[in-house]
Amino acid sequence: MGRSERRAGILAAAILVAGGLLALSGGRFPAKGPGEAFSYRLDPPEGPSPGSPPWRELAPVALGSRDLQGVAVAADGAVAIIAGSELAWLAPGGGVARRVPLPGPGFCLALAADRVFVGLRDRVAVLDRDGAVAASWESLGERAWLTSIAVRGQDVLVADAGNRLVWRFDRGGRLLGFFGRRDPAAGEEGFVVPSPYFDLAFDPAGGLRVVNPGEHRVQLRGLDGRVVSAWGETSLGPEGFSGCCNPSHLAILPDGSFATSEKGIPRVTLYGRDGRFLEVVAGPASFAPLAIDLDLAVDARGRILVLDPLRGELRVFAREVGGGGK
Repeated sequence: MGRSERRAGILAAAILVAGGLLALSGGRFPAKGPGEAFSYRLDPPEGPSPGSPPWRELAPVALGSRDLQGVAVAADGAVAIIAGSELAWLAPGGGVARRVPLPGPGFCLALAADRVFVGLRDRVAVLDRDGAVAASWESLGERAWLTSIAVRGQDVLVADAGNRLVWRFDRGGRLLGFFGRRDPAAGEEGFVVPSPYFDLAFDPAGGLRVVNPGEHRVQLRGLDGRVVSAWGETSLGPEGFSGCCNPSHLAILPDGSFATSEKGIPRVTLYGRDGRFLEVVAGPASFAPLAIDLDLAVDARGRILVLDPLRGELRVFAREVGGGGK
């Protein structure tokens, strides 16, 4: 048996074990994250994969917490991070400028011009920029586990890993619909979400990009849920995704290219607008072996912000002048 066949066998076994453990748990996620059942890992593939030129790491921002769940950048450049039951706002020059309490432990967030949308476990809370709670939307049920929020205009899209659905609200909290429930007759294969990693984002053209993590795919969907196109492949190499459920996080650069992060083989990778592999931004050597929850955001300068809970830091990667291309 060749090396590639052995790896394929190990990968298949890991996916089956993860699926079996999920079935035994009744499809519920543990209270504090995925745990060992989902800490899939193989040795990194041969060959160099550090975050070398054309990307370099700038000085990180120490956050004073390892309970880090989400990072977001507003159109005006403001950066906010969920740290447990607090929202930490960064100072323009780095460091934490202020902290405000959340109405409960937060798991994801999105920033609009005058509002902060925070995903609690089963519902969305809306805050103003000063931290006052403006609204708390309806619960999405005891199985809900909110993992990502994207806002564009009046639309608020919420990824729910527990129910394996994407919910669509207006900015006032009115539920407009949902999609992702498996329906072969309608051509809906459904989302495969073995662990609480299920991300979505709007691209610069207004397209909704949704990760189907168990299928190792990034989908372009309409707001009605219709799949327009998809890209991604299963591979241990940097051109694809491996494990039970990757990519774990997604962010989109101003030019429409995709930055993704993974767990199992922790790394941050860049893909073109068409999903073509471009380069590794930060390889496994840049992270601790068990690094997970590497949430991503992109600022207006195209720098990739990586939340690193094990280090308690926000790490910043910038493209070298003249390096690489999209």
